[in-house]
Amino acid sequence: MKQVNITIHPFSALLGMALLSMVWVSAAAMPLQGSSSDRDVSAIENVNDPHPRDYVRVQQGAPYTVPAGRVFVGRGMGFASNPGNVSFSLTMRINGQDVLSESGYYYSDSTRTWHDQALTEFPFGVTAQAGAAVSVNSSKVDGVLLGYLVDA
Repeated sequence: MKQVNITIHPFSALLGMALLSMVWVSAAAMPLQGSSSDRDVSAIENVNDPHPRDYVRVQQGAPYTVPAGRVFVGRGMGFASNPGNVSFSLTMRINGQDVLSESGYYYSDSTRTWHDQALTEFPFGVTAQAGAAVSVNSSKVDGVLLGYLVDA
């Protein structure tokens, strides 16, 4: 087999690198098809999550009335502050009637925090129709109910 010697002319190598660099720069400067410069990205919306303006936080002692044309979807309840070492119970109420209850124990000291059911996410959405009064009641802790509004 015959051995072939290949030599690269330095000027040709330099010219090739310059042309390749120009191609890379020009390709990077071109907008991609369908990029945000071509379409209105403000119209994109994640339909799986509620819009932040629709979030509702119901504090204990301040019932929330569901606005007309909307439905409240409860997603969880717990307490808003560290109550110290205490057992507690929380109850979600719609129009004064108990709908869901939970109880647990919260333990906290300077080195560790342990809690059972401090903030419970509901496995399903508990709903309240327009005009309903939604509230949370608690023993010994500052109860909070979290949810969001959807169109009726």
